[in-house]
Amino acid sequence: MDFKFQITGIEEAKNLLSKRLFQEVLKYTNQDIAKGTRTMIKEKIQEGYFIKPSDLLAAMKVKVGADSTEQILEVRGEKRGIPIFKLAGKQAVKTNLGAWIEVQKKKGAYFIRHAFISTMTSGHKGVFIRFRGGSSKSGRVPRMPIHELYGPRITSLVGSSYMLERINTFLKDNAQRIFNQKLKWKTGGALGHE
Repeated sequence: MDFKFQITGIEEAKNLLSKRLFQEVLKYTNQDIAKGTRTMIKEKIQEGYFIKPSDLLAAMKVKVGADSTEQILEVRGEKRGIPIFKLAGKQAVKTNLGAWIEVQKKKGAYFIRHAFISTMTSGHKGVFIRFRGGSSKSGRVPRMPIHELYGPRITSLVGSSYMLERINTFLKDNAQRIFNQKLKWKTGGALGHE
């Protein structure tokens, strides 16, 4: 996904600064824009979901592109969503009939019938449910296999129309300010005044 925003004063800075200094200004501007966008996305997602900041930041990395001035905010997609237990954490309560799970902050808890909270031998803790399996050749019904329950993917949360609108607003509001700030910093205050 590409976002477009306009920064005024780039041509003037390019003409006034050396090539190396101009490249540094662009590099640090793009880096701060990418990192600021990542932080804003993290905060907006955490407003609605019980997700640890470390889980979100692990899925969103700022990488340098082919050109040193190009900064890429990469959101890694998983095959599955975030495990429900990671989303719910302390808000997951096991009962005799199932489990109460609170994933979204404003929606409240909901009940999943026949779900249970368990710790696997590997130490992984999660919310699981049993699904019916087939029967074996001897006619004996084997134990039903368990499956972990997952919530939304981070990529779908970032790609939602709500989040895309927030990213565009953030870029329009902050890109010019960040460019002026970096220009002022790299030129010792000679340039970058609004």
